[in-house]
Amino acid sequence: MMACACTTEVVLEPKDTSVKVIMNAQLKTGQDESIIYLSASTVADTEGLRDATVTVSVNGGAPVQAAEQPVSNDYRYDKGIPYNYSGSFKPGDNVVVEASTKYGKVKSTIIVPEKVNMESVDTLRTIIKGSGYTEVNMQFKIKISDKPGVRNFYRLTFYMEECYDQQDGEGKRSVSLIIPADGSTDPVLSEGTLNTGDLLSELLEITNSYLIFNDNTFNGETRTLRVNVSMENLIAGYSYMHPLPEDPDPGYVHVVLEHLSFEEYYYLKAMTTLANRGYDATMFFEPTTIPSNVEGGLGFVSVTTKSDPVTFRIPDDIYLYEVRYREEHPDEDPYY
Repeated sequence: MMACACTTEVVLEPKDTSVKVIMNAQLKTGQDESIIYLSASTVADTEGLRDATVTVSVNGGAPVQAAEQPVSNDYRYDKGIPYNYSGSFKPGDNVVVEASTKYGKVKSTIIVPEKVNMESVDTLRTIIKGSGYTEVNMQFKIKISDKPGVRNFYRLTFYMEECYDQQDGEGKRSVSLIIPADGSTDPVLSEGTLNTGDLLSELLEITNSYLIFNDNTFNGETRTLRVNVSMENLIAGYSYMHPLPEDPDPGYVHVVLEHLSFEEYYYLKAMTTLANRGYDATMFFEPTTIPSNVEGGLGFVSVTTKSDPVTFRIPDDIYLYEVRYREEHPDEDPYY
């Protein structure tokens, strides 16, 4: 039950104020290269920050400087200039990221979470029927054993990796990208916001696009999560270069469980709300506030711990389906 009252809406025009340095970096274990983004905000606008000194220190060791990456004047980099850090992280590390800029210094300190591996991952084919459509999915059944006595926060990530013959004939090219997955039918991943068709569930439903979850419902227990990946998403992306089934280097899907800190879980929850609801308040939701863990500035810096990946080969018939579709629809744009 709930009670709420109407409030007066007041429109405020943001005014420029003192500049705030923004530092953002979502880092992961198991990588030898990491990117840290720097920008500055005057409230009304932001700009990418160049010529800064960005350092990373692990477990009190000597700071290692991150190299500013040369970028074009592309609008995508107006919001953040990338700085490349050459180094890796492991569970338990105490990581300090600092940046000295023309607008001042900022700092963020992170403890890397411990590693949690999946117990098992199985797959099966599922068919989802909706209003006027039928969708074939690959369902992943992911078993997780949670550590008792502590609160744990997780994220599931699905990577697709494919290898292609380069168009210039210069050997092979490997491409890896995150593919979207749907956990809306799993009560843990949906966190009770399943849309049962009534008005209240429609108002409360939020798409968990980051596939983040906590152990509130299975603390210290083992739980099997069910996540669907549509066949279209398995063959999406670089569709005009898909390898054929007879290619010796077919496509693969890597399933990874990431162990998060509470702070990053809270941050990704806020980003999920922002993607679904924006900044506007409703009778059920407060205005979205993005948390920050950057001292002296804004932004969010985190390190997640990746599990050992579980790898599946993309079934040959998925590529055969695409080949047949192209043969039956020769006039369609291959990019779509």
